[in-house]
Amino acid sequence: MNVNDSEKRQDRGLVSLVTQLRRRHIVELTAVGRRALERADKAREGLEDEILAPLSAEERKMLNKLVERVLDGMLQETRS
Repeated sequence: MNVNDSEKRQDRGLVSLVTQLRRRHIVELTAVGRRALERADKAREGLEDEILAPLSAEERKMLNKLVERVLDGMLQETRS
């Protein structure tokens, strides 16, 4: 999160600045921010259920494992 994003979230009451060290800002979620995150998680879960409805529970597990492998590979490439 860059400083402008952090400031926007502070203005909306979603995060608060805990400390500011040189060029680093440490922020934490406020109660409002936690509730917003919970709502976003529920919305994501509902959308995920809707999109993956044709898949069985076993197929969903397989898909999650495959996506994790792809993402792990991408992260390793960026670190090289």
